[in-house]
Amino acid sequence: MFEKNRRAADIHTWMLLIVVCVAFLAAPLAALCGDAAVDDATGTISAIERRPLERQREKENQKAELEWTDAESAFLVNDFDTARKTYMAIVRQYATTDYAMRSLARIGDVYRAEKAFPQAIEFYRNVVGNYGKLERQQQERLKDDLTRVRYLIGATYYEQKNYRLAFGELRAFIQDFPDSKYANVAYFLIGQGHLANNNFRAALGAFESVGTAQGVEEHSAKTVISPGDTLYIQVRDPDMRTAAVGQMVKIAIRTTSGDMETLLLKPKGIGSDLFVGNIKTRLGSPEPTALLENLWSVEVDAELVRALRTAAEVEKRVDELTAQRESTEKEMQRITKDDSLTG
Repeated sequence: MFEKNRRAADIHTWMLLIVVCVAFLAAPLAALCGDAAVDDATGTISAIERRPLERQREKENQKAELEWTDAESAFLVNDFDTARKTYMAIVRQYATTDYAMRSLARIGDVYRAEKAFPQAIEFYRNVVGNYGKLERQQQERLKDDLTRVRYLIGATYYEQKNYRLAFGELRAFIQDFPDSKYANVAYFLIGQGHLANNNFRAALGAFESVGTAQGVEEHSAKTVISPGDTLYIQVRDPDMRTAAVGQMVKIAIRTTSGDMETLLLKPKGIGSDLFVGNIKTRLGSPEPTALLENLWSVEVDAELVRALRTAAEVEKRVDELTAQRESTEKEMQRITKDDSLTG
């Protein structure tokens, strides 16, 4: 009897040990299962499951890149129908790649090249709308594309001669992207729009802002620029007194290849000792630019600014005389009314 009880106790002990071991071994499994449940709840993917997805995404990206190259080639030779169809195929087949967003923007470029401005703006706005739905990393990769599209919305309205909408879009762009290389171009288009509307004072203000956007400091810090880029120049001289009256300063710049150009720097503000300006670069050996300077030079630019100032002063004087005339007419009406009442 005692022996039987002892055997039963031993069996019970071994069963307890087995249960403990199973529980101990099951703990990591439960933790893994718990993690998997959390992953399912949060929608995240485990590292093991992520690898094949990343490989698939990389394959899609490579295919999209090949299609993109074909579309770009068609666009460059003005085969707009082929380019548009190829870009659209990229958007439909490779929607998760960066090339899908870039293709949407390019479709807008195609319509803009065809002067189909409403369609171009529609696709540009689609890019802006979809950008906010992207993951943060993808947004960072496509930030420059978004900047270009935001500028092009305003520029397209300008080409459409819809200056009211162009001004709003371009001003919003300058406010949101003050460091962009397009900011100064946006100021220029605003000035051109006001000039087309014969609003000389507003045109003058916009033209004088060209080259003064915050992006000047960023660009002027470059030591190397590419041909076709705009070279931004700033000079700080506390001894200069011309800024007090808004007078521009003429400087000469010389390159190591022997090219020399002259341009006018504008004070960044009344009383400022910082003078800024810019000049367009191009690829090629230094050449005499007398013909170009006769057509458009710093002197011509200064003359235009003076002419705009004169026009603005005339416009202001006309407004003052108009207001004075209206005031005189009102006074004459009042006197006539008083005379009729006293008579």
